[in-house]
Amino acid sequence: MSTQPQAVPATATNNMMGLVSDQAAWVYSQFRGQPLVLDQLDIQDEPLYDNVTYAAGTGVVNNNTSQWFTNVGPNSGKNNPADTNLRLANQLPVPEAFAIMGIRLCPSENVLGLDWLSIINGFAFTLWLNTKQYNTGNIRHYVAGIGTYASTTLGDTQWLANGFPGLNAAHLLSLPLVITNALTFFAQLLGATPYTLNAGGTGLRFLLELVGLHARAVA
Repeated sequence: MSTQPQAVPATATNNMMGLVSDQAAWVYSQFRGQPLVLDQLDIQDEPLYDNVTYAAGTGVVNNNTSQWFTNVGPNSGKNNPADTNLRLANQLPVPEAFAIMGIRLCPSENVLGLDWLSIINGFAFTLWLNTKQYNTGNIRHYVAGIGTYASTTLGDTQWLANGFPGLNAAHLLSLPLVITNALTFFAQLLGATPYTLNAGGTGLRFLLELVGLHARAVA
């Protein structure tokens, strides 16, 4: 006994197409009218990220040494994908664009408590698009929602994070910010007094993630 394939009802097809159209409209709306070409860009939900690193005893945190997305590329020494996924300093390659929907600041979890408190009490975070500052605020404001979380009875062990790990705890933007390849961008810490990390500490590896939708060439 053979069975014939059943045709999908027109109403179901129309509903599915409506969902796809609605999703596509939402995705492209996140780029706020930027000149994106339909069917020629691959859009993925993935972050742009970079790290800045400070050595114990010698690492100095100040406005210049705390810049993310500036020291990247072939000559930066950041050859590990864990370091950054940006290939060009301060910009995206043509024809890429990025809709920022969240900002996460995440320290290495074994950072010395005194160092971490000194940094979050002494510095603010800011994001630059071209020559204008956006989202300036206290470091605590940019809760990461990621990182190691541990409970231990060992008195000499500590794990620190910027907020509680969990997607619902991450800092999200109410209004997306759009980076096109025509813009330059970077982020930094702003403080009045430089801070040198303690020699008895572990140093600091400081991750910044811009969470959102990444538009890239299809090919």
